[in-house]
Amino acid sequence: MHCSDSWYYAFCAWLCDCWHTHQIDMHGDQNEWYSSNNWECGTAGETMIIQRNTVLYTAGLAIKIRGNPADKAVVDGGIFSHASRGDAIAQNGNCGFGDNITNPIDVRPNNIFGSHPMDELGSCDFFGDGQEDKFMATGVTWWALSPVTLQWRFLNTMSERLSELQLRKIDADAVCDVAPRTSGPQLPDKYSKSGTSPWIPLQVAQP
Repeated sequence: MHCSDSWYYAFCAWLCDCWHTHQIDMHGDQNEWYSSNNWECGTAGETMIIQRNTVLYTAGLAIKIRGNPADKAVVDGGIFSHASRGDAIAQNGNCGFGDNITNPIDVRPNNIFGSHPMDELGSCDFFGDGQEDKFMATGVTWWALSPVTLQWRFLNTMSERLSELQLRKIDADAVCDVAPRTSGPQLPDKYSKSGTSPWIPLQVAQP
């Protein structure tokens, strides 16, 4: 049980030091000498491609690799609210003294740190239920939050941010679409159907 559970948090705050966990966590196959069950070192997994994630939680690490991967661990195209790579990503190595990291995590330069995409949200009906959903564009991916389920749903892998976009119903269905922002009443020349398709030329959508 984690201290992030609301009722338990109040209890453990009174009784003990609460802790926060990691969002993506790969344990190793060995223990440090002082423990028989922490699995903090050794070989940690084989091949890990950690790609196009949006991590808004900052109370703990975004990614923790507890050892050296047998093949590789790649972090690619991620969005992190953590201020820096060091705040977001950590790795142990083989057991023993020192870090013993012989196969470090490959953190690609296209990852973005210190990002707060929820500071700027759009609003439109992306589920066709008559409810206004929140729209988030992280710079890597698009997401929609339903006020009914209160869950974020992945829409698309797109780099355009909200300031570059307009949210409107362009084709004949009841679901909101996404198009590049235009000046004045000018129609866009392309759009993404329901926010989930690649860019489609606008004339395809016209009767």
